[in-house]
Amino acid sequence: MTKDIVISRTKFLFIVFGLLIMWGLALHQYLLFLRAYASPQKAVALYIDVYHEADPEIIMLTISMIVGTFATFYILWFLRGLKKDEYIVRGEK
Repeated sequence: MTKDIVISRTKFLFIVFGLLIMWGLALHQYLLFLRAYASPQKAVALYIDVYHEADPEIIMLTISMIVGTFATFYILWFLRGLKKDEYIVRGEK
């Protein structure tokens, strides 16, 4: 027998937003590595606070890491409750 699994829209948006942040940060790190790897010196200079933007950025990064952590928690919590015979049904019964 199958069950309908319902996630509130707020939690769903929280999960999507957290995943987008985490993938964005991972992509940024990957591209930074590729840029360093492609250079002859195998190094990249990363300048921080050129335009005095480091203070807001540390707050934004801290908040994004918190959101990403909670999104991961919600995903793992959600997947832990799934069994092989359950699936997500939207609008059907």
